Amino acid sequence: MTALVAATGIGIDTSNMAYQRARIQHSADAAANAIALDCAQGKTTCSPTGAQSTANYFVTQNSGSGTATIPGTVNSSSTSVTVKVDKTVNTGFFGLLGIGSKSVKASATATLGGYPVEGAPMLPMAVPYCMWKANQAPATTPILLRSDLISVVFNVIVQGGAAGRLITGLLGELLGVTDSCTTPEGLNLKMLRGPIWLSGIEDALHSTFNWNSSVCNMKVGTIDGFLGSTVSSVIPSNCVTKLGSQIKKNQIILVPIYRPSITLDQLGLELVVDVCILSICTYKTKIPPRIGVKVLGFAPFKITGWNFPTNSNLDPNAPLCGAINLLTHPPASVGCQGIQGYFVKSFTRDPDFTYSPTGADFGASSVAISN
Repeated sequence: MTALVAATGIGIDTSNMAYQRARIQHSADAAANAIALDCAQGKTTCSPTGAQSTANYFVTQNSGSGTATIPGTVNSSSTSVTVKVDKTVNTGFFGLLGIGSKSVKASATATLGGYPVEGAPMLPMAVPYCMWKANQAPATTPILLRSDLISVVFNVIVQGGAAGRLITGLLGELLGVTDSCTTPEGLNLKMLRGPIWLSGIEDALHSTFNWNSSVCNMKVGTIDGFLGSTVSSVIPSNCVTKLGSQIKKNQIILVPIYRPSITLDQLGLELVVDVCILSICTYKTKIPPRIGVKVLGFAPFKITGWNFPTNSNLDPNAPLCGAINLLTHPPASVGCQGIQGYFVKSFTRDPDFTYSPTGADFGASSVAISN
C-alpha cells in the first residue's frame, strides 16, 4: 500500500511538472512572437530593456511565476528573437525522496521571415511604385486604385481631335493622372497613377510566370515583361467574380508593386513623327503605350469597395473617379473602374507566397515561431 501511495504521489508531481512546462512554453512562444513583432514594426520596445519587459509580462500572465532571459542583443536589425523561461516547481511527493523542488525550462525562437518575393496574388493587379509611395501605411484614408486609366487617357486624346493628338508633350498636358517620385536607388520616375492588370503581359522573363484566366490565377515574381495596348486596363472577367465571393470587403490582399523597366519618356508615351513637309513636322503621341514592367515586391492593401461594370460594392467614404483634364480640350471622364481601400502593414504569412529576407519591404513581412 505504501508503495502504491508513493507511486501515485510521484505521478501527481510528474503531471504537475508537465503542466507547468507547457505553461512556460506558452509564455516563451508568446513573448518571442511579441518581441519579434515589435521589431518588425519598428517600435521603441525593440530593445534589450523593452524585450525583457515584454518577456516578463508574458511569463507573469501565462505562468504565474518564472524567470525569463533573452540571449543576445535585441534591436531593429534583429532577424530572430529567442526567449528562455525557467521556473521552479515544488514537488511535495518527490520531497519524500529528498527532492523538494525541480526546475522546468522552455525556449522559443521567433524569426522575422522576410518579405514576399513570389506568389499568386488574389488579383493580378499591379500598383505603380509612386502611387504606393504616396499612400503607404500608416495612411488610412481610402484611395481609388483606378484600373481603367490607360484606356481613359487614350479616349481623352482621341476625343480631343487634332488638337488633342498633336500635342507637344503628353505627360505635361495631362493633369491629375501621373505621379512623380524617386526610388531608394535614386531613380526619378513619372508614372501613370492607375494600376495595371498583369494578365495583359506579352512576355515575362521569369521561369515561373503563368496566367490561368479560367480561375484568375497568376503566379507573379520579380518579373520583367511588357504590357501592350489597353489590355492592361481591362479586368479579366473571372477576376470580377472574385470580388464579393473569394474577396470580401475589409479583406487584406497582397498586390504587386511595379515600376517601369525604363524611364517614362521611353515607355511608348513619346511623340512620334507623323509627317514632315518643308522641314516642318507634325507629331502624334504614341497611345496606347507598350509598358515595360518590373515587379518590385508586394504590398498589403485593405479593400473597402470596388466598382466594375458587372460588379459594384462601393465604399461611400472612398473617392470615385474624377475627370481627366487635357489642356487642349475640355475635361472628360470615361468610365470608372477600380478598387477602393488603403495600404496597411501585415505580419501574417500568406500561404500562397514565398518569403525571403532579401525581398523588398512594402509593408508585408512575416513573423513565426521557428522552434
